[in-house]
Amino acid sequence: MATSFGWKRKLDQNVARKRARAFDESNQIPDDGEDEPFELDWRVLLVKRGALSIEDKVVKSKRLQDEGVSLAEQQRYWEAITRWNEAISLTPSNEKLYEMKSQILLELHELFPAIQAAEKAVSLNPHWHIAHQTLGRAQMGYGDVEMGVKSFSRAVLLQPDDLDMWTEDLHWAWKLRDQKRKQEKDNSSSRSIQDTQELQELYAEDLDQDDDFQALIGCNVKKEP
Repeated sequence: MATSFGWKRKLDQNVARKRARAFDESNQIPDDGEDEPFELDWRVLLVKRGALSIEDKVVKSKRLQDEGVSLAEQQRYWEAITRWNEAISLTPSNEKLYEMKSQILLELHELFPAIQAAEKAVSLNPHWHIAHQTLGRAQMGYGDVEMGVKSFSRAVLLQPDDLDMWTEDLHWAWKLRDQKRKQEKDNSSSRSIQDTQELQELYAEDLDQDDDFQALIGCNVKKEP
């Protein structure tokens, strides 16, 4: 049968005696069990070490995030994205990193990756209006006006007192959507007129061919005795 190892490890006997003497100046070993070697529970240390490790990741991620912001302000966009990608590897549930990354990708005209980053931010925090706003801008840049309007509408519902979002995003998207729909309608009407004209021309050609055929038949009939 395999040996079962515990989570505890005993300290050196000399260390245990020194701690016992601290409680008994006469060096008499007390009867209450203090003579037992001190046992250190390694589970406590592992928990503390794990908490410290998590804290280190958060602190490092925040430092990388701030460095990315500074680089972005200097328009060193790809370097900023590199910092934020490193931060994401440490704290993958931080929606702010994805949202900022989406903004920079939009500046770089990397439209589809910008949509993907914004969608990730939205999935991590569906109640954050900024994430929906950034997603809407990425979708509008990609040419998906209908989806952009939906994203801006969600953003406004989450933060209705943001007047800039009403005027600069949602109303702008509504205007573009109306223009696009009107253009599509006009194009559809033009195609319909063009198709009708083409059909009329084809019909006229058919009539001409029928007249020639009838004339040919008439000639043949006259030639018969």
